[in-house]
Amino acid sequence: MLDGPEILYVDRARSLRRGQRTSDLGLAPGSRLPAYATAIGKLLLANLPEREQGEILASMKLTKRGPLVDALTPHLVSTADRISARLGYRRDDES
Repeated sequence: MLDGPEILYVDRARSLRRGQRTSDLGLAPGSRLPAYATAIGKLLLANLPEREQGEILASMKLTKRGPLVDALTPHLVSTADRISARLGYRRDDES
């Protein structure tokens, strides 16, 4: 779940695939990671209205953007939109 600038793990589904336990990373309910550092966090951030994105990025002190971020942001947003559409969600463009 997105909690401000962080992802808060409220539950965790374990995989039955071989070797999956070795890449556990010690994440359990209650664990927190920066939203920008996780796939689900990036997806959730990309689907927020721009005003909310700006507030969260400002709280993380990530408002300074470089050429790589400027080049990748549109691709991240469009990929997140496609994933969301396949899951039946639509981005709310209200700012």
